[in-house]
Amino acid sequence: MCIMNNTRYILNATREGTMSQTNIFVLINVVGGIAVLGSYVLCLMMFPEQREALWGGVVGTTRNIVVISMLFSAAGYLAFLYISVFNVSTDLFSEKSLMNGNLILILALTFLLSSTAWMPTSVAFLETSNNLYWNLSVASLWVAAISLIGLFITVFITDFSGASNLPKIISVAGLGMITFHCLVFDAIMWVSNFPK
Repeated sequence: MCIMNNTRYILNATREGTMSQTNIFVLINVVGGIAVLGSYVLCLMMFPEQREALWGGVVGTTRNIVVISMLFSAAGYLAFLYISVFNVSTDLFSEKSLMNGNLILILALTFLLSSTAWMPTSVAFLETSNNLYWNLSVASLWVAAISLIGLFITVFITDFSGASNLPKIISVAGLGMITFHCLVFDAIMWVSNFPK
């Protein structure tokens, strides 16, 4: 409910011109980030017996690699977020970007909403064995991965102004790390290894 109210607020603020796209992007990421982490914390606290099952059969060295990838992915997304907000040469929210930057807002919101849905739907499947929850869990992973692919492509093809290519390289590299993780480790490996 809170996410829906915030989404309405963002859309109204955009229509009325009271918030810049950069501010909306920050709001999406702060609220969305809290929602993602909050869903994880709540599920792990309320269903501690499902913690191992949520790894989906990923064990040993592979699990260690996935954990390391999670850390690099989070750092990569935060680097992209930092550059998008604080580097004036990014031009991600200008006419140089697809849909004048609105596509980035939509893709970021979609990524964070689908990421928020993953753990609750996975726990619901583990608790009930209802295939609807399994399908929602898998769909949330694929929607997150596809949204990140869209973000990666959008940032890659956006022509950053400024003398240095470093902000674009860091943004693309950061998005590349999280896109790889969410596509390969989550949407493909986790789904295929999950014992159903």
